[in-house]
Amino acid sequence: MATFIQDLRFGVRLLVRQRGFTAVAALVLALGIGANTAVFSLVNALVLKPRPGAPDAELAGVYSRDRTQADEYRGFSYPNYLDLRARADLFRSLTAHTFSLVGLGEGEATRRVFIDIATANFFDTFGVPLLHGRTFSADEERPGADIAVTILSYGAWQRMGGRTDLVGSQIRLNGRQFTVIGVAPRGFGGSMVLVSPDLWVPTGVYDTISNDFVRDGLPATMADRRHHTLILIARLHPGATMTSVASGLETAGVALERAFPGENKDQALTMAPLARMSVSTSPQTDSELGVLAILLFSMSGLVLLVASLNLANMLLARGSSRRKEFAIRLALGGSRLRVVRQLLTEGFALSLVGGVLATFVAWWATRLVGTSLASRLPVTIQLDATPDGRVLIATVLFCLASAVLFGLGPAWRQARTDAVPELKEQAGEMRGRRSAGGLLARLRVPTRDLLVMGQLALSLVTLTAAGLFVRAALESATADPGFSLDRGIVANVDPSLGGRSTAQTQRYYEQTLARLRAMPGVQSASFTSLLAFGEFTETEEVQRAGAPLRRDASGSKSMSFGGDTAGDEKIPGLVESVAPSVGADYFKTIGLAVTRGREFLPNEERSASGTRIAIIDETLASKLFGAENPVGQLVQFSKRQSPDPVVLQVVGVVAGSRHQLLEHEMRPHLYLPYGQEFRSAMYLHVRTGAPSADAEAAMLPAIRRELRDLDPAVPIMALETLPMFRDRNFELWTLRAGANVFLAFGAVALFMAAIGIYGVKAYVVARRTREIGIRLALGATPRNVIGMVLRDGVGLAAAGLTLGLLLSVLAGGAIRGLLFGDSRFDAPVVFGAAFVLGAAALVASWLPARRATRIAATMAMRT
Repeated sequence: MATFIQDLRFGVRLLVRQRGFTAVAALVLALGIGANTAVFSLVNALVLKPRPGAPDAELAGVYSRDRTQADEYRGFSYPNYLDLRARADLFRSLTAHTFSLVGLGEGEATRRVFIDIATANFFDTFGVPLLHGRTFSADEERPGADIAVTILSYGAWQRMGGRTDLVGSQIRLNGRQFTVIGVAPRGFGGSMVLVSPDLWVPTGVYDTISNDFVRDGLPATMADRRHHTLILIARLHPGATMTSVASGLETAGVALERAFPGENKDQALTMAPLARMSVSTSPQTDSELGVLAILLFSMSGLVLLVASLNLANMLLARGSSRRKEFAIRLALGGSRLRVVRQLLTEGFALSLVGGVLATFVAWWATRLVGTSLASRLPVTIQLDATPDGRVLIATVLFCLASAVLFGLGPAWRQARTDAVPELKEQAGEMRGRRSAGGLLARLRVPTRDLLVMGQLALSLVTLTAAGLFVRAALESATADPGFSLDRGIVANVDPSLGGRSTAQTQRYYEQTLARLRAMPGVQSASFTSLLAFGEFTETEEVQRAGAPLRRDASGSKSMSFGGDTAGDEKIPGLVESVAPSVGADYFKTIGLAVTRGREFLPNEERSASGTRIAIIDETLASKLFGAENPVGQLVQFSKRQSPDPVVLQVVGVVAGSRHQLLEHEMRPHLYLPYGQEFRSAMYLHVRTGAPSADAEAAMLPAIRRELRDLDPAVPIMALETLPMFRDRNFELWTLRAGANVFLAFGAVALFMAAIGIYGVKAYVVARRTREIGIRLALGATPRNVIGMVLRDGVGLAAAGLTLGLLLSVLAGGAIRGLLFGDSRFDAPVVFGAAFVLGAAALVASWLPARRATRIAATMAMRT
């Protein structure tokens, strides 16, 4: 230890004395280590850092699975939850919750927020005490109690001022006053670690506050045993595991089925670990986080490797000035191992300096990601990337890894110094002769060249990855779902958030469409419950009428943004389809062609009477009917809690469209008339005759006035042109964020590779000063000297780029498959990245060559 401390002190003194070298090396390491620390901080926050409260091992999700159907789950009813909560032998605690959308009043405006509707023991089950106030009471939990109280999330409390006297105050939800009784602690969002609901309300207000998405097809009240909407979370007894509880839980499920066979037929109870990124009535995994982590660590690891190779080159150059120092040490009896240890200790000290700077780089980068993400999602983001023990340990390990990567090679080379020649008076002449083609040329030049080639190859991989993300972001920025998003206006409204009843909501939409259609410059107007490239997805499993139903009174519900990207095609004849509720003239308004049959009529937009009808797209028509004409055919889907299927007559077929931005194939669509499929939250579409996009944007204030004049209490969540809507798409933001991250990685790698080539060529020019002076004195032109230096640089760059092209083809195929759904060779991106890197390498070689032409022959002869 004493020897290590001595080496460390000597290394620190040397770094302080050589401030220029230390500053450049610390900057290179800060970028390399900082990239890895930032990625680890994100992974730590999302995957490794425990949830607040009870240990993750004590928490589990409880699920109700249909024994007759594979992977088919449903929620729990409140009475079933009470029966299971009474099983104290199985659980230490069992809580239930579901989520909804509400309108939060903020002055005269209303903002749509996510809330959690939870039982009284929700916070106790997670082992989380409130920051202020109290939790819900048993009376407030009771279905139908309708006691208007709420608990704020920490983020919502901060946005409202963060005052303790907020407890006891009132806020407006859906036009109704709720009393704030508590504030959740910082970082707690229930089972999820990235997002949090803005507030919690008790299950007693569920019947009056839950929205259409939660209640679709369910009986009127939560007290009904058929009302399966709750998601259950269990806290196990200390020492218990999911395996040890499984048999008892299965027995409890059998008992429920025997006691209430009508409501619990074929339902089996299971347990699974809680997912950290989703809330669902079916078990979820966080496997996508693993893919993201591997991708980010791969790129940041390449940056660290490039930084280490760059620094190794710097140390090789720096080591030339210390050869006599190490020769004297060896001559005085010092061991070669001690020399290696001394240099590695100096490298570790240098990497620690870079690691300290890297911690600040990582902290800034993760805060930037959290802030940017918060502006894109309709939920509270709680990305707690504050460095903890794991992050600090990881940073130290990154420092150690970098110290070994950049320090071991130069240290081993210095330890092999031959003391006798270095101590001779003619050592300078001997080194000069060796530099022209002796031992040093065989040892130094190949090593330097290999390091630079490695930097170029790895830099090309990072630039290729950045190019693929940039291309995906650029293509997505102008992507269309199958109809144009370049023109049109959309408004997102929900009268229920303003306290309006179903009848009032229907009347509101009827009057709103009449006003919009009568506005000057408006060609047509309609509405839909789902918007292509939007935040939410609702699906139905559709089949030809008369086929056996896949399920009975079941349905999986989950919180997600963007929805799934693939349908369930495992059962022949059953097609999972996006199922929006739309109005008359909808397809005309958005510009989606009707290829067979007709659109919905105005009376079908307003009335639920008559035969149930639907319009399907060509994708669904092909899957269900093949070459048959679908118009007039019957299709069906099962409605939650209904033993009979919903049978629909197909009255029209429209062109296919994509529902999500990153869908590789078009998903089937089943369009339902608004009169027969009521929704409160709708997107109003307006098609205008405005001559330009700017003129269309100028119509937004007039449309807002029309909506406000009709009913000021109805919140307008969004009012924008379709290009504006597409531009704020979350998946597009993800691609742009990925492009920015990988561009940063690529830029750092490009910079360090260019510096590496420049350093090598500048060192070579400096070592060949006498030779260049003689050549100039004998009549060589500056062009000859530049050509001589450039030839070496171009050859070095060509070798590195050739190796990089091979690696980029492999890495680019994997990334392209993730972004575009195929792994074909993307020649424009790969060769474009190679061109950029080659140009940078050429410039980095030209600068030392240009400086070489300015060497005075007389000065060079004295060198």
